[in-house]
Amino acid sequence: MDLLGSLRAIRRWWWIAAPLALLTMVGAVVAAAILPWDYESRATLLLLSSPQVAKEAGGNPYLYFSNSLNVTAQVVGVAVMNDRTVTSVKARGLSPTYSVGLQPNTGGPILEVVAEADRPELAQTTMEQLIVEVNKRLQTLQSGIAVDGRVRVVTVTTTEKAIVRPTAKIRTVTVIGGGGLLVTLLVPVVIEAISERRRQQRQGAKGRERQNWSGPEGAARHAAPVRSPDDEISTTTFSVYVDPKPSDKSGQPSPDGVAGDRP
Repeated sequence: MDLLGSLRAIRRWWWIAAPLALLTMVGAVVAAAILPWDYESRATLLLLSSPQVAKEAGGNPYLYFSNSLNVTAQVVGVAVMNDRTVTSVKARGLSPTYSVGLQPNTGGPILEVVAEADRPELAQTTMEQLIVEVNKRLQTLQSGIAVDGRVRVVTVTTTEKAIVRPTAKIRTVTVIGGGGLLVTLLVPVVIEAISERRRQQRQGAKGRERQNWSGPEGAARHAAPVRSPDDEISTTTFSVYVDPKPSDKSGQPSPDGVAGDRP
């Protein structure tokens, strides 16, 4: 069925399409009103070389970055993301939806901390506590090492206020609206296709019935029988003449009322 056929089907079955469209609109509006927004807070942390190692760069840790710092950052990220830490964060009333790992496409020892929640204050608090957790894990990994030989972590950027992430909510509302619209368009088309198929079947049955009666074979089968000449001869052979006033050759009425043969 082409586009025009689909539009005709929707117009013909509007009393079905209209309620479906109304339900779709109501569902999308209700979903937009009920579903919560997602909020996100971010922080960027940088691992610096120890003061002892930074002496090779004149004591400036920002001038000396080695591959070992990347490994250390990755280890810290894995430690903060393990199941035990996630359970601990959740037990403290924080959001368990977060991520801590190397920032992609940087090539340096930069950790990216992302916390998500359904309330902005919860996302912000979770992000701040994750920064504390990163520092704690880094110190735990370097326990027993002199302070001058320890890797340090500094906070580069943080979000002062959680930002709205409308992607998830918009995606859900779009799925509801798009799915409902698709159903609204498909149901009349399917009903029209079924109705058209049944109509064609009925027309085909009537056509075959007419063909049985009007076709060559049907005409021969249903035509009136034609009498043969022998039938006519046999019919005329047994015909008799009845005189209104029957009489025999003597002028007297015949007892049976049947006269003799006329010439």
